[in-house]
Amino acid sequence: MSSAKTTRDVMREPAALEDTKMRETNEREHRARAIGIGEQLAVLIDYPAAPGCPPPYAPVWIAEMVRRNEDTQRLRRRETD
Repeated sequence: MSSAKTTRDVMREPAALEDTKMRETNEREHRARAIGIGEQLAVLIDYPAAPGCPPPYAPVWIAEMVRRNEDTQRLRRRETD
């Protein structure tokens, strides 16, 4: 059985991104996998970062981007309430 994606499979992906619950689930699953890979490889673990910037080490960078995204969403919810 081929693991290649069909055109139909590819076209479903943008539609799935519009579904908030589906997108959040996929992001969580991919985030956990990406953090695990980053911890295993430890690429850029000692790379210096400028003050106020997250280091490029994947687990730290991912956690910071998630935190920023959650902060932004919280602010948007406050503005609409």
